[in-house]
Formats: sequence, C-alpha cells, structure tokens
Amino acid sequence: MFDSLIRVSAPMAITADIWNFTNVIPEFERFWEVRGTGFEQIMTRVLGARNDADFDRFYQEMIDFARLNGMTEEAFEKAAAYIQEEFPDEWGFFLRGYN
Repeated sequence: MFDSLIRVSAPMAITADIWNFTNVIPEFERFWEVRGTGFEQIMTRVLGARNDADFDRFYQEMIDFARLNGMTEEAFEKAAAYIQEEFPDEWGFFLRGYN
C-alpha cells in the first residue's frame, strides 16, 4: 500500500476527481456549487443510517440529488472524453492501472 508511488512509472498530475474539471464540464461545476449545501448533508444521513430501510431511502435521495444537479452519465462521458483528448498519457496510465 505505501509503496504505490514507487511502482508508478510517472506521477499523475491530472486525476479524474470531478473538482479538476469544474471549469471544463458545466455539469460538474453545477454539482460542485451545491455539493456543500445539499449533497454532503444527505451523504452524512446515508453514513449514519440506523437501519437498512433508512440507508436505502437516504442513498436514493443522495443519488437523485446528484443526478438532478449534474452528476449524470452524460457528464461523466464528457469528462472521460476530455481526459482522453487533453491528457492521453494520464488516460493510458489509468487504463493500465499505473503499473
């Protein structure tokens, strides 16, 4: 686990974390703007659910909130296309598993 950087042939400068693309992918920007005012509170309820029924209800609420605010399959497809086009080496490292 701690030697993971030793096994990487080139350090990643660009990652797939959504906050790296808020100025490129408008859907991610929209989500990032509301993440702290809604998504994180719902996620906290998911993590603190008292039973399976509450977990399922809060989890669905979290997913619905994310989708409503830009976290859609289309947005992730845009991000994947952007990474592939703009950062092909990093995309290759991602596909190879950094080894």
